[in-house]
Amino acid sequence: VTGVQTCALPISRILLIGYNRPAETNRTAHALAAALRITEAQHPAAIQPSIHAVIDGPKGDDGRRNDADLVDHVATTIRSIIPHVAVARHVRNRGLPSVILEGLDDAFSNESVDRVICVEDDAEIAPTALSALLYSSERLDEPHVIAAAPLRDGIPPNQCLLVTRGAHRASRLLLEEFIARFDLDGRYGLRDHDAIRLWLASLASARGIAAPTATSQDAVRALAWQLEGIAVHALPMRLVAHRGLRGQHNTPLHAIRTGGAFEQLDRTQWEVLRPRLDAWIAGGGGTSEVHLGARERLLSSIARSAYGLLQRLRA
Repeated sequence: VTGVQTCALPISRILLIGYNRPAETNRTAHALAAALRITEAQHPAAIQPSIHAVIDGPKGDDGRRNDADLVDHVATTIRSIIPHVAVARHVRNRGLPSVILEGLDDAFSNESVDRVICVEDDAEIAPTALSALLYSSERLDEPHVIAAAPLRDGIPPNQCLLVTRGAHRASRLLLEEFIARFDLDGRYGLRDHDAIRLWLASLASARGIAAPTATSQDAVRALAWQLEGIAVHALPMRLVAHRGLRGQHNTPLHAIRTGGAFEQLDRTQWEVLRPRLDAWIAGGGGTSEVHLGARERLLSSIARSAYGLLQRLRA
């Protein structure tokens, strides 16, 4: 009909973040593809997810002579598993803060994108993870952040995290300052932890809130969301589990300390999961862990308590 304008439907971009781990990426990409199929079949048609992948570039001459080959392998792996994916590969190594910031900036530069689900390359994702995040996001007040698993050390885990446009806007300036102040573009693994903790403590103290003890980009964004009053939610069941054991922080000790070694994925069918989500949404969302398995909660609590005691003894 002439003279009638139609509005584009909102797009929820899926942003897969990778680097140089083909085996981990292969597992995550297969899980993501399965979750996308569930979402297309069961989620309202008004949501049209677009799939993008951003891959950090290889590091320089530091003994990683096959780093560029691994990065190329990751790109090939993603393209072979996820159809219609748009892949962007950085030329040089940037580090996670810069990669995430630019990936989100690019996503929200498209006016029809209203939320982004970031998925990291070392995650195991339940088939219902994307559906649960999108379903919840449509029903909770914006702006908000929703993690597909309970908080870890008070921080929403990045392995599968939904961020609305307003939440990104509220956190991007602090993340940008974090990168510039500590010269982290390409040097994230060499950051000055003590200096960052002092900076975060001063920001938190000025507002009378507790400072994060971590120095990661996810801790910085979590503080920014707290400072700006952005609602941070975490699904009351675990729909993503962290399986990475390689990297700066991804070690077996770190997995035990954070409880990651005991994370058990909830594979409940959507028909059973949805009423649990409805009850959680009706209560305003939040960060409850009531639906986590007792064994996971117990083992994680014991591990964290033991690590905390060890740290106090060493001090």
